[in-house]
Amino acid sequence: MLNIPSAGNYVFLVVTSGVNTDSCTVILGMDTYNTPVCNNYYSYSQGTDQPYNTFTCNSFMDTQLYVVAGSDPGTIVAYNDDYSGTSDYSWGGSSRVHKTYTNATSGVIVTMNTPSIPPTSPLYGLSSLYLGCKDVPSYTQQFFHNLKQYDGIISAPMSTVYNCISWAGGEWDHWEWPPHPSSDYYNAIPLVAFDNYFASRNRYRYGGTIMQDPVIDLWAEYDVQDTTFTHASVSTLSNPYALGFAWESKAGSLERFFHPRNSLHTNPSYVNDGYGEICLSYFKIGISSPSEMSEDEMLAQSLLPDTTEFIPSVFENIQFTAYELATISKMADAIAISDESEFINLYDIANDIFIHSPISSLDKLSSEKSYQALQSFCKSHPSVMPLIYLRLDKGDIMATKLIGDILIPAYPSHFEQMRNYIKNHRITKDGLPLRRTLQSNTTLFVKSLLADSDLPAQKNAKEGVTFSTDSDCFNVDVRGFDVDIKLALESTSKVHLNVTTLNGRLVEEIFAGSQLENGQYQMTARLPGKGSYIVTCIINSRIYSRKVSVR
Repeated sequence: MLNIPSAGNYVFLVVTSGVNTDSCTVILGMDTYNTPVCNNYYSYSQGTDQPYNTFTCNSFMDTQLYVVAGSDPGTIVAYNDDYSGTSDYSWGGSSRVHKTYTNATSGVIVTMNTPSIPPTSPLYGLSSLYLGCKDVPSYTQQFFHNLKQYDGIISAPMSTVYNCISWAGGEWDHWEWPPHPSSDYYNAIPLVAFDNYFASRNRYRYGGTIMQDPVIDLWAEYDVQDTTFTHASVSTLSNPYALGFAWESKAGSLERFFHPRNSLHTNPSYVNDGYGEICLSYFKIGISSPSEMSEDEMLAQSLLPDTTEFIPSVFENIQFTAYELATISKMADAIAISDESEFINLYDIANDIFIHSPISSLDKLSSEKSYQALQSFCKSHPSVMPLIYLRLDKGDIMATKLIGDILIPAYPSHFEQMRNYIKNHRITKDGLPLRRTLQSNTTLFVKSLLADSDLPAQKNAKEGVTFSTDSDCFNVDVRGFDVDIKLALESTSKVHLNVTTLNGRLVEEIFAGSQLENGQYQMTARLPGKGSYIVTCIINSRIYSRKVSVR
C-alpha cells in the first residue's frame, strides 16, 4: 500500500531483484494496470561539466529511461519515454535524455513495454543502451551546418591514425584512401579503387545508385568538370563495430560521431561545409546463408556484433632500415638552414589545419591553400625531400600525400616497381590476404629511390654513411627486461636511438635526431617481453647496432 500525499503527476517504478518477472498488477483507485517490471539497472556516473546523452536505440520494444542520482534507492533526476526533440532522426519508441546535471548521477534504470513481441521472439528484450555520451563540439559542428544541434553524438575521440574509409571498412589502425597511388587498392579510376577496397572488406556497390538500407554511403562533391570523392559513412546496423542510433562517421582526424544519414550534406550558404552529397551505396553479403532464419531472427542477428564477417588479413609493415635512415639524415644535414626553416613553417601550418579539419580525402586536401603553398615550395626546393622522408617514417599522412603528388609522377619506373611488388605480394604463406598501409607502400617507393645510385643526392649521401662495431661510445647491457644504454660523445652530435623488434616494429624511441652536447649519457629502455630485439644508434652518419635477447 502506498499513500500519495497530494494531487499531482507521479511515476510508479516497480523494481524486482529477480530476472524472470516481466510484469505485475498495480491498482490505482478503481483502475487496474498490468505494469512492466524493471530489472535493468546500470550503475554509471555522469558528471556536471557539460550535457550528457543517455539513450536507447536499435530496439523493437518501447523503452523508458530513468536517470538516478544518489545512493540506493536514489532519486530520479531525469526521465524520458519516446524521445521527440528536434531531430532529423526518427527515434520511434527509443528514449533519450540530454541534460547537464546539477549533481553527478549514479545510475540508469531501463524499462521496456513489449505488447506486440512474444517472449519467444529473438527480438524480445533486445535494445542498445548508451551512457555518458557527449555532444559533437562546436569546432566540429561548424563544418556541418545541416547537422542539427544535438543530432551529433560523439562515439570516439580525435585520432590522426585512421579516417572515415578505414572505419567504414571496420578498421581503425591506419589511414586509407584507395585512389592514392600508394594504396593497395589503387586504380586510375577513383571509383574502381573504392570498389576494390570495400570488396576486400566484403562490401559491394549497389548498382551504381543509392539504396534504401545500405551498409556504406560514399559521398562526393560535384562541379562542372569533375567529381571529388570526400567521405564514407557507415550504417550502425551494418558494421560490427559501428553501433549508435543511425549512422556513424569518422570526420578526418576529428572525432567519430553518430548522426542521421543525410545530415552531413553541404549547405551552399557556407564555405567548406559538409561532404557534398551521397552519391553511391554499398551493401554486404553475409558469410552464412539466412535461408533457414525467420524474419525476426535475421533482424536480431543484424543488431548483434558479428566480428567474423570481415575476411582476416595480415599487414606487412615496411620501414626504413638503419642504413636508409642514416642516408636520409645525411641528406637532411646538407639542406640550407633557411630552406629547412621555411619547410618546417609551411609543413606545420598545413598539417595543423589538416588535422583540425574533417578532411579525410587526400584529393580534397589538394584544394587547401596551405597545402598548395607547401607543395609549391617542395617542388621548387627538392633538397627538402629528406625532411618529408623523415616525417613519413613517423607516420605522417601529410608526407604520404606530398610524395604521391611530387615524386611518384616524377619517377614512373620506381612507381611501377612499387605497384609490381604490391601485385606480386598479396598472399601470405598461410594463404591469408597480405596488405600494406599507404605509409608502408610509400616507404617502399622511397626505398627504391634511395637504392638508385643514379640519383646524385642519394649517391653523395651514401658515401658519407658508415657502420661501426666500435664500442667505446656505445654500450648495451641487458638486465631482465631492462636494456641499459650508454653513450659517450666527443662533440656535439645529432643522435637517433631506438629499440625495434627483428622485423622492424618500433618498441621505444629514445632520441629522434636530437642534438646532444659532448659528454656521457645513460638511459634504460624497457622490453615488452621475451624475444630478440635490435638497439640502433646513429651518431651523425655513423651507425651502431646491437642485438639483444631475453629468454
